Amino acid sequence: MLAAYHSPEDAVAAVKTMPQSERLNSPDFVDHYRKAVAAYQDQLAAKRRRREDAKRRQNLKAVS
Repeated sequence: MLAAYHSPEDAVAAVKTMPQSERLNSPDFVDHYRKAVAAYQDQLAAKRRRREDAKRRQNLKAVS
């Protein structure tokens, strides 16, 4: 997943400057990716719960 480069040498140089852990052929890339996806899904679920709680609070009216 690299952008277009002017020459193959530029592309190779770009890959060599990337940290080893960010390369697609890194041994732990899949595990890192799955953890990142799980964390993102957790963030979305928390955001959804906050939004639902806010809606629920809007429906409640104080009676005095």
